[in-house]
Amino acid sequence: MDEAPTGTRGVDWSLRGCARHGHVTYEPTDDDAAVASLRARTDSGDLWRCLRCGAYVPGPPTTSGPLADAPRVPRGVEIRDAVVIKVLAAERALRALVFVAAAFAVWRYQDHIMGFADFVRDELPALQPGAEQIGWNLDHSWVSTLAERVADLGPSAYVTASGLLVAYAVLLGTESFGLLSGRRWGEYFSVVSTSVFLPTEVLDIAHHVTWFNVGLFLFNLAAVAWLVWTKYLFGVRGGEAAYRQAHHAEAILPAPAEVTEASAG
Repeated sequence: MDEAPTGTRGVDWSLRGCARHGHVTYEPTDDDAAVASLRARTDSGDLWRCLRCGAYVPGPPTTSGPLADAPRVPRGVEIRDAVVIKVLAAERALRALVFVAAAFAVWRYQDHIMGFADFVRDELPALQPGAEQIGWNLDHSWVSTLAERVADLGPSAYVTASGLLVAYAVLLGTESFGLLSGRRWGEYFSVVSTSVFLPTEVLDIAHHVTWFNVGLFLFNLAAVAWLVWTKYLFGVRGGEAAYRQAHHAEAILPAPAEVTEASAG
């Protein structure tokens, strides 16, 4: 029996998938050669080979039908990649929720924000003597700058800010949905939409370095590189045709192009 591809040293993703979701066996009803490659006869009954982990399991096949309808079962690195995709999609979805909440807060509490900014600006002179004792010049601090900018904003600026935050949340939500859908357009959309904002993240780091903005930049850069390399996007490593050929080659029962997708686990 062929060993199931692990993809990561010490981790058999195919076995993990079967442990979580059970084995996937299939009996082609129109191809005796395919049946012979999947079935093993024993004195105690027939064994059917799992299309995911490659193990022969007792009992009747999970499903049966024409060979063309055989399930396309991800194995090994494909399952690992699906896990990474889910992590990326979850991160995008979480960020989308944060930006929706921020948009609502800016729109709903704009009067409070403006009032607080006015209060901070008016009270800074009274706080300056105390701040000087610790060497902090409030008149030239980020607190003063932020208060001035917020206090000078008009109602239309808050509406615009809310709209931009919602638009970015929709972009992140679309990216999350596209990744979870498993479609090529979703992977391309994620790479393009993430890459567009990388220059602004670089400018943000150049202006002010923090662990957060550096970490966010490295995370997004790694996500783009990983998607392009593992999914063969933009013609890398031979493009989509090479991607499909590589994964079909790993399949225990290579299926036609138009087949159903089984769960990646």
